[in-house]
Formats: sequence, structure tokens, C-alpha cells
Amino acid sequence: KDKEIRFYTYISIPRWFCVLIPYEDKIGISKKISDFKEKKRLKKLARGIIPSNCGVIVRTASKDQPEDVLGADLKYLSKTWESVQEEVKKNSPPYLVYKDLSTTISVIRDLFTTDVSNIFISSKKLYKEIRSYVNTHQPELVDKINLYKSSIPIFEEFKIEEQIKGMMNRQVPLPSGGYLFIEHTEAMTVIDVNSGKYAAKKEQEQNSLKTDLEASREIARQLRLRDIGGLLVVDFIDLEEEKNRKKIYDELRKEFKKDRAKIAMLPMTDFGIMQITRQRIRENIMQSTHELCHCCNGTGLMQKKSNLINELDQWLKRYKNEGDGQSLRLIVHNSLGLKLRIGMFSTMKKLQLKYFIRIKLEEKNDVNPQSFRFINAKTDKEITNDYL
Repeated sequence: KDKEIRFYTYISIPRWFCVLIPYEDKIGISKKISDFKEKKRLKKLARGIIPSNCGVIVRTASKDQPEDVLGADLKYLSKTWESVQEEVKKNSPPYLVYKDLSTTISVIRDLFTTDVSNIFISSKKLYKEIRSYVNTHQPELVDKINLYKSSIPIFEEFKIEEQIKGMMNRQVPLPSGGYLFIEHTEAMTVIDVNSGKYAAKKEQEQNSLKTDLEASREIARQLRLRDIGGLLVVDFIDLEEEKNRKKIYDELRKEFKKDRAKIAMLPMTDFGIMQITRQRIRENIMQSTHELCHCCNGTGLMQKKSNLINELDQWLKRYKNEGDGQSLRLIVHNSLGLKLRIGMFSTMKKLQLKYFIRIKLEEKNDVNPQSFRFINAKTDKEITNDYL
């Protein structure tokens, strides 16, 4: 499959606390920093440090950091940009003027925050590299980095493979016995919240509220894990009281603060429906790991054999009226072939007698079960599309 390649003149150089944006005259503060006074402090601080003809984005990790720390970060970025410009002047294209950190260190830089409890690394070399980088930039986090020494594979120990398999399922269990059902459509992703066995208990409103709160936390987690973007519609269990519907809205807002993608949402309607949009950052997990089934085109449904046989009948009728041959080869999947030849007076015999056409049936495993192919026995030419 061809991959789309895009080129931008929008240049940015990231580091732990800041992102330098050459040729841009703006100062942006991470939306995850909600404290107004802290935003104002960081903006004032950045304005006094950034070089001319440059802008800066102050990252979430900058919150509560002293001036000298942020100053050192911006000073490093400024020097990096100066060296890039020097390289451009000295060398003729094509020439690499700047290379970002390795993928591993970039992930650590972008995702390793105070919210992360621990990082386990099975490679000694990588462990030393990451520990050295974190020790230089955020030494207070270095103790969270651990070398994994067990003989049990790391993915098995932390049940990573099990969770990856779980991400492929449309049904996601909730602690109280309910579950989410996630369905992708062309226009949107639909999530249905079901109470399961939990619905049978008393105090329906409180039970529904508990299940919906659990669902809110799991929905926010699943959106991050599966990289689901675009329009989402969530059908929660109906809640009678307005204050309970607001609790669900507030819970989702709180959980979405952990998400790096931009998210907008509307309050829950009286019917328990909530509309959410999430920024598309990349292909979701299903798109990146799966491809459409060539048999059902992603619908999950197959035509009944009786419908296919009816199509065969109609094809032969048109061929009898318009064609000039009397002998054909019919190529079908084994499953359809069995349906055609089963019984003493099979469907295959009936079709041959009905249209006075000799048909040789060929069954193959590598043929689409939803299709059939007719070959002119004399010319050996496929004529299926000529009489559809």
C-alpha cells in the first residue's frame, strides 16, 4: 500500500520543557496547564528568553519549573537552531542539518511525566541510555527507571500481550459486570455501554450511575490505547437525574486531561447520548493492524448460498439468451461447490437441464466464497462479466 509523504516548512525543535518554533512570533502554553497564574508566569518567562524571530511552545512538563531550568532548555534550543543555520550555509543539499533524538529517547522526552509510576527496561544498554538522559534533564524522575531482570519475558510478566489482544476485541468488560461495545463505522465510532448482570440489582439509578462512571474511565483509556479519533457517539445507560448526568460529564473531562490529543465534548442528552470529538493523531489500532476481509469487505456478513445460486441462475438465463456457446466451466469456492452438487438430483444437474448447457464444476479453496467465475470451455476465456 502506498504511503502518503508530506513536507512542511513549519519547523520545530523539541526538548523536554519547550519546543522552539523558528520564524513564528507566538508563545503557546500547554492546554494541560490549567492554572491561570502559572500560565501567565510561564508566558512572561518565555517572552524574556526566546531569541528574536522565533516562537516557543511551553510543554506540560514546564509546570512549576524555576526560571533557570526553562532558561537552560531554551538556551540549548537556540544554540541548536544557530548550528542548523550554519550547517545550511556551509553545505549544499541534499544534506542532513539536524537529527532529532532516537525514537526511544523521544518517547521518554514526550511521555515520561510525573504521572508515570515506573518504567521497566529489559535491555541494559537502553537502561543506561535512558537513565543518563533523564538524570540530566529531570533527575527527580530517575528513580522511576528500573532494569527488568526476571527470566520471565517482560511482555508476559506485565500481561502486555494479553492487553494488546484485548484491544482488538469489540467488547470490553467493566469491573461491576457491565461492558462496553465499540463499533467503528465509516462516519464515526459508536460506543454502547451495557450494564450486563449488574442491572438485575436494586436501586437502578445508583447502579446505572456506577456502571456509567466505570465506563467513563474505561472509554478515556480505550481511546488512548486504540488511538481512536474523529467523531464518537457514546450511548450510556439512561440516568433520570440531571446531577448524575453531570457527574458522568465531569468524570470524562477529568479522565480526558490525561490524553495528549485535543478533545471536545457535549453534555449528555436526556436519552443518555454523549457526543465527543478526538483529534486524529495517527491511524487507530484496528486500521494499523488489520486489513479489510476480501470476502465480506469488512461487513462481517456473507451472502447466503441460496442467494449466490439465484445469481448463478440469472447469469445462465442471460447467457442462454445472448451467448453462443453450449459448454462452460464454473469455478467456485468449495463451500458453494458442495451446495451445488449435494443430493441425488443436485442443483448443478437442475441448472444444466433447465438451460441445456453442459457445465463442468471446479471447486477451489482460494476462490472468494462470495463469487463465481464462468469460463468458455472452447476458448478458455473468462466471460463472467459479460453477462452480469
